[in-house]
Amino acid sequence: MRHHCTQIIYAIVLVSFFWAARAPCDEGTGEVHIVHFGDSITAAKYVQPIHRLEAITQKHLRAAYNNDKIFCHNVSKGGRWIAKFMRPGGWYETKCLPVHKRMDMCFIMFAVNDEDHRTSEQFEADLISMCDRVERDYPGVKIVLCTSVHVKDRDWWAQMGADAEEPISRKHYSKTRQVAAQRGYLLVDVYKRTVEQMHKGNWDMFIRNQKLSREHYKKVIIDDSKDAERAADGTKWFKDVHPNVRGLELIADLEVEVLQAAYPEKLPSDGTVKQPSPLPLPDGVTWVFLTDGDAFGKAYPTYVEAYHHLRFPQRRVHFRTVGYDAAKLGDVLSRFDTDVAIWNPTVVSVAHRSTGAATGDQYKATLGQIIERIESSGAKAVLIPLAPAYEAGSRPGAEGQLLIASAILKSLGASGEVTRGVIDASVPELIEAAGCKITELKKIKNGISFVRHDDRLPLAYDDEAAGALKLSPEILGLSQYTLTVLALPPGSYRILVGGRAAGVRSADELSAGWNMTTARAGAVYDQLDNLLYLIRKKRGAPDRRGTVAATIAQARKLAAQKPMTPEALREALAESLATVAKADERIRAAAAPRPREVEIFALPTDRR
Repeated sequence: MRHHCTQIIYAIVLVSFFWAARAPCDEGTGEVHIVHFGDSITAAKYVQPIHRLEAITQKHLRAAYNNDKIFCHNVSKGGRWIAKFMRPGGWYETKCLPVHKRMDMCFIMFAVNDEDHRTSEQFEADLISMCDRVERDYPGVKIVLCTSVHVKDRDWWAQMGADAEEPISRKHYSKTRQVAAQRGYLLVDVYKRTVEQMHKGNWDMFIRNQKLSREHYKKVIIDDSKDAERAADGTKWFKDVHPNVRGLELIADLEVEVLQAAYPEKLPSDGTVKQPSPLPLPDGVTWVFLTDGDAFGKAYPTYVEAYHHLRFPQRRVHFRTVGYDAAKLGDVLSRFDTDVAIWNPTVVSVAHRSTGAATGDQYKATLGQIIERIESSGAKAVLIPLAPAYEAGSRPGAEGQLLIASAILKSLGASGEVTRGVIDASVPELIEAAGCKITELKKIKNGISFVRHDDRLPLAYDDEAAGALKLSPEILGLSQYTLTVLALPPGSYRILVGGRAAGVRSADELSAGWNMTTARAGAVYDQLDNLLYLIRKKRGAPDRRGTVAATIAQARKLAAQKPMTPEALREALAESLATVAKADERIRAAAAPRPREVEIFALPTDRR
């Protein structure tokens, strides 16, 4: 009986994963690492690096604490609000987690863009969620919340008066203050400080009107150097809320002031290090999956193996799957040499619902013996306990298998970003390419075409598993394989990839960014399906020569004739083991990305 993933509950716990152990920083180094999170206000990409917020704050903190090992970093991104910044595969996951292994403190300053996209209540929930995520990823981190600058320009203040309030901003900023008070976080009230400065007549804290700047000077004007020339523009010339160097100095001074009040002697530094991601697995690793059933074992290990080969095509890592019926998982103890040790594994994972034990104590004892046997062989044990809510004897379907695989990958710190390309179709012009190259971009009849050279490829899964993406959209966070096409005329567009139909999308969908992982069509997905086929073929059956199953069957036969050590078994099975290794090479070759021509053209409008 097939069960959908909504009927299954999985708890994934990885234990003793040797390259993912958390190691404390070297005590006594005196290092303090501080990260700024925010939007374009804190990113300040329009000024030189030495004048940006992180550089100014670092300089002032080093002087204040007489410590040249205080390091300030900036992971801000213009145009982001919290929900977009923190979304699966978004800026936080791709630009913070892989880069910043250590974070002692962080400043979080959002609200300006959130006002356009989120209510104050939604903003509060987003802010709390972000704080929870950062504290989870960086245990011990000290969070400092910040309000942002005022979002009205000088013209507004001139009309409304210096005592005017900003209802929208104040609602969002009040939530920042509220969360800080409730959670005991420090607060840097940038909004309050900038308004105080304007009450004193200090308006020169912001860059000049960017549109006018570029129109007249081909660059952003950040100071008063052109104020006299632009006098005819009146207050319009000052219509921008991004801080200039003076404004950034003001924010930095306030950050230092708040920290010094809370930490007069030295900044907190507990040596917290973000757990390094085990992915990609090191070259030469052999991972043996011990699963509770052949049918069960052929799915989620296949998805995990495919993910690694597709995302890291240059790595030489080996995967082997050994299946046992749920009630006979304990048999691995008597068959360890023939089923597991012959592969000379680096890691052995155990996924189980039962070991055939009659009682809970017997179950724990058997599981403990399996772990001890794995570790005594020199391999590392990985537990994948499954807590199923399905009927005895039933097995999860493809959707549930994909859920298990995604949970394993997430627990390993799998990155979500695959590749992305952004194109302006009106020129056409390439705006951005990450993880890929886009060449031969040109207009064609009713559309555009180009060649996409990907460095890596998206998540592979079966048609039967596609429903899991709708039921658990976070799975797509593991596979952000996106195409964004701007400035297309309204309408529907057919997309061909490698000459094969890959779907139909509207201009709005393409403009918002289409995650092609969901396509399940086109030449790329022909390649992914072939890869899954080859991985399953390698697992094979006991009567099919050169497969994992056949090699195990052969080892059991040899061991039944006379006792043999794992080394002796490997020597006797050299030919079969070499055949399985060749299958690995074919799998790696099948996972290698290839250039694909992409064609996007408008469909005829319905003239009925």
